[in-house]
Amino acid sequence: MALEPSALPFQQIVSEDIGTKLESHQVLAPDLSHLFIADTSLCPTIRNMSLTWDELVSMDMNVNRECVTLSRFYLDHEDEYIGRVLPDYPRRVQGLSHEDIGLIFNNLLRCANALKMCETAIYLAIDIVHRILTQISIGKTSPYLLATALFVAQKVEPSQLGILPASRLLTKLFGENNTHFTSADLYGNEIVLLHYLDFHVETITSYHYVKFFSNAAGFTVQQKSLLHYLTQMCAMNPESYKYKPSALTAAGVVLVNEVFGLPRWTEKLHFFTTYSPEMLVSERDFILSTWVHITKLAQDDHPPAVFVKFSSHYFGNVSSLLSPIM
Repeated sequence: MALEPSALPFQQIVSEDIGTKLESHQVLAPDLSHLFIADTSLCPTIRNMSLTWDELVSMDMNVNRECVTLSRFYLDHEDEYIGRVLPDYPRRVQGLSHEDIGLIFNNLLRCANALKMCETAIYLAIDIVHRILTQISIGKTSPYLLATALFVAQKVEPSQLGILPASRLLTKLFGENNTHFTSADLYGNEIVLLHYLDFHVETITSYHYVKFFSNAAGFTVQQKSLLHYLTQMCAMNPESYKYKPSALTAAGVVLVNEVFGLPRWTEKLHFFTTYSPEMLVSERDFILSTWVHITKLAQDDHPPAVFVKFSSHYFGNVSSLLSPIM
């Protein structure tokens, strides 16, 4: 990458896999309905009610203390992270169309999947590339940018296969003429990339809400995978930065409920997500249009990487599910 270093403030990189640490200590219990009133705009939520842990345990939901604590933190602080990428992106980026950007993120996901990266690292790498693209003009394949973003993300969330030992794999993905980089190239580009990020690598994405909102909805594994599919395809779309990650994930819950013929919303979902369907119309339309677009692209000889990924048995082949009519 032809990048110029800028300021050098330092911020410690967050190293916990906060998107995948929420599995243990599931608790079951009775009904929540006595806490709710007819007007959902006045209903309590985890943001506007100060509940004790015993009160949370008494609710009819699988929940654990860390999950609730982290979700409250995400909801309270996500504005600080989405403000890094302004909604007028990518119009400020010279020389890149939506199709060009789509190709960049398709290649990023192909590489991340081949490296067997965890989902938190994938979303982090996606966010890093978005933030870099808001500041500089990059070529259409951008192998150096993608390799460096994956390299940085792997330092936060280690993968089964490191980017340096995988240089042959990247050559296969990008072609011989695009991947003549060495360890010195990666380390040098890492410093420049971090300068552009002001050394703020940590982020909050839609994926941080997938597990919590899925539990609140009572989703099966396949339904949760569909929600994950919707959030990942949207994360690679620059338009996603017009919306809060929590709102996009909640709108994804609405669509999953529609696809599986479930009740569109519940009081429990309002309490734990802080949203109602009426608040999520724009987000639902955005996800639905993205879903329809990805499904159409999948009819080509080279379907998008996100479609291929979620067509696997591991994800319940959820990419084969048809979207509701817009």
